[in-house]
Amino acid sequence: VIVVDMSGSMLSYTDLMVKSVLEVLEPLDDSNEFAIIGYQGNPSPVLWTYPDRGGLVRGTPDNLDAARGFIQSLARRFAGSTPTHYAVMSAMQYPAKSIILMSDGEPDNAPGFIIQDITGLNRYENKEIHTVAIGDYTQNRGLVMFLQTLAMQNGGDFVGVSR
Repeated sequence: VIVVDMSGSMLSYTDLMVKSVLEVLEPLDDSNEFAIIGYQGNPSPVLWTYPDRGGLVRGTPDNLDAARGFIQSLARRFAGSTPTHYAVMSAMQYPAKSIILMSDGEPDNAPGFIIQDITGLNRYENKEIHTVAIGDYTQNRGLVMFLQTLAMQNGGDFVGVSR
């Protein structure tokens, strides 16, 4: 499940986010299943999902084309705050083995609370949680520490993507 931050601060990284999600989709084929969740707080949490009925879809050419269109539509909706806890908790409900969280900023909730809560729940789910810092992440130590720790404590990898 690819979880994409759509908060207002992501507006300046629109092209970088779209490119990054498309790179994640690129190697998928019919043997893979996936879903995408876009999230923002406006002022309460709002989620956009592909497929819109929830659940996972196979990486068929048609589904991948539809997902690419969905990502392009998300790029026009950046606004609001960053309810990362809500979005990752929603992604945990999917029958997927891994979650990829992409964000440029610190979450609305305390990072320590999110890490503790998600990691505690994930002890039973055992999903890999990978994190991607988008944009000028080297300027935001708090974001990097949050994303690195969340990934490390949940069997995932951290990566940063800048212009």
